[in-house]
Amino acid sequence: MRICLIAKNLDLRSGGVARVPLELKRGLEKRGHKVDIITSNIKGSVGYLAHITAGIPLHLMGKKYDIVHAITPMESLWVSKEKGVVTFLDFMMLNNWQDIDAGLDKNWKKGFGVGLFSFMASWASKFNKIVCISEETKQDLIRLYKVKEDKVKVIRLGINEDLGPQPKLRDGLTIGYLGQVDKRKRVDYLITAFLSTSLDATLLIGGEGSLRKQFVNRSPRIYLPGFIPENMLCIFYNSLDVFIFPSKVEGYGLPIVEAMACKKPVVVLEDAIIPKDLKERCILVPSLRGFFKDKERITNLKGEIDIEGNYKFAKEHSWEKCAQEYEEVYREMKDGR
Repeated sequence: MRICLIAKNLDLRSGGVARVPLELKRGLEKRGHKVDIITSNIKGSVGYLAHITAGIPLHLMGKKYDIVHAITPMESLWVSKEKGVVTFLDFMMLNNWQDIDAGLDKNWKKGFGVGLFSFMASWASKFNKIVCISEETKQDLIRLYKVKEDKVKVIRLGINEDLGPQPKLRDGLTIGYLGQVDKRKRVDYLITAFLSTSLDATLLIGGEGSLRKQFVNRSPRIYLPGFIPENMLCIFYNSLDVFIFPSKVEGYGLPIVEAMACKKPVVVLEDAIIPKDLKERCILVPSLRGFFKDKERITNLKGEIDIEGNYKFAKEHSWEKCAQEYEEVYREMKDGR
């Protein structure tokens, strides 16, 4: 099949969504398909708006594909509802817009962003083939847009195959986080809570984002190395004793799964809005300040959860399996099923 994937961008520094088209392309090409990706090279909200309103139709003009797949509803406007596929990652822009730090720093920007997503999600909900990355997202789609359940398939995202436990190379107690360094992820709360205690430990924060410069030289107890490349993820996770994911709301939360694949205990806040099958495998705490005051508990967290069970769960997340399941959806679409 000749397949076209439409995405926002392919820059892994801007967030995990970019990994989806890259991994799908790799997996589908291994299976013998020809895959093109339409994306935008222009940064910022204005550039993205130009991409979804003009850039995508210009790229599609005159080209013939068996399948056109919009990686999110925002890229779906120019895709045929009868012959295209759309993926819903989450509904944060509708359900939790007030918690999102995505350049929507003014009320009018948030209003425009929420309105645009609502329109695009409504459009995409009419597609014949819809994929969601979690059962929660599927149920939100059904509830919000009255979509028939048999139109929607849940396909989990994957993680790198090389992720697994290795001997810890870093000395001393090390607590870590990986992801965007911004307000939605509540990294500012993580850092201030850590610094409010005298815990003898290092806080290792991987990733880029709007808050990194603010904290990069705050304390010798905190290390912010910036973007962690794919080939260094396993080393990063295995340098930790505990992984903390303080985010308020997530469509899924792949760093949690990646940490579990390396047999690390994962801590999230009780009010975190993340898929149930992930959250129930994490250690829930009401407050990070209180958590950081209890070193004895921190050093014995593995006794509170099923590390081996979490490892098996994490290893079920395979990009190869993800590509295979999407291929099945594409074939159904092509065959008119």
